[in-house]
Amino acid sequence: MQDSQSKPRLLNRLVWWAIALAGVAQVLLSLARMDYGWYADVFVSFAPYIVIACSLVLCAVVIIELKNYKNIWLNLGILLVFGLIVFNSQPVSNWIYGNGQPSVKTDLSHETIKLASFNKLVVNRDIDTIRTAIKDYDVVAISEITKKDYKEISRDWKYSAISDCQCDPAYGVEIAVFSKYKILGTATLPSHHGYGVALRSDIQISDQDDLVLHAIHPQAPVSEEAFKNRNDMLLNVISPWILADKNKHSILVGDMNLSAYSKSYDRFVNTIKPYRNAGMGYNIWRTWCLGQLPVACAPIDHIFVSNSVSAQAVHVVQIAGSDHMLVAADIMLK
Repeated sequence: MQDSQSKPRLLNRLVWWAIALAGVAQVLLSLARMDYGWYADVFVSFAPYIVIACSLVLCAVVIIELKNYKNIWLNLGILLVFGLIVFNSQPVSNWIYGNGQPSVKTDLSHETIKLASFNKLVVNRDIDTIRTAIKDYDVVAISEITKKDYKEISRDWKYSAISDCQCDPAYGVEIAVFSKYKILGTATLPSHHGYGVALRSDIQISDQDDLVLHAIHPQAPVSEEAFKNRNDMLLNVISPWILADKNKHSILVGDMNLSAYSKSYDRFVNTIKPYRNAGMGYNIWRTWCLGQLPVACAPIDHIFVSNSVSAQAVHVVQIAGSDHMLVAADIMLK
């Protein structure tokens, strides 16, 4: 008799624990969305997976407790968690399921430029795989590239350029641009606190049109200091740098170490207007994963375009040897 009574009690406790844990996770996610701190920035990067996990928990609770639908406290707990899930789903759904259409009407007589951006990962030595993966693009920006890697890859391209960031020797990686179009000139921004690199390239697309490509790689926010350095570089160095070209055919690409769900991302996007993120609405759940964990991923690699540039068919491609995915788009100049 006691066993038959203890099972419902145990199940009831598990249900309440499930609601409590889901509620705590959603409250923390809500607070993280409103905070600029380092921990909040990292936590909110994994918002889709937290929302999905809590949604599954809530569905299981509802199914298990259908017979207790008159329990007012249980109903309030479920409604509270459901409301938080809806609230926290908004930035995720806006990013993943936005309209995904170019906001600038494009003259289709202009040619399509196949653009790609990729963080190869500095320890990745599988250069042949990378060379094969990028050969069909017209313009490619690669970060975490050494000068030795650059020499190998540049053999396949008519035009190429590499930064000279003079970074901390422990960092020691550059950004390179490879192009089927003529590169008219480049400029490297001085390294920021010894970390972070940015390369500006003027590329001649036709006799009438030039493209300004800004390729950047700020410091990863792996500590409170690194978090501040990244934000400082994006807001006070990169923003005025690219806004000087806002009236040109201008594009900003790279591993920005900036999740599309974070408050820091919102600040950066608002600072660099009228540039817009070309990847919004293209169902891009991830561009980077922590190790091999499929639920520890975030969209931190981006393509921003100015008003005179249209980006379509934005997508990601997995390339062996890197924890990042290649981000690509079809670019057209107005």
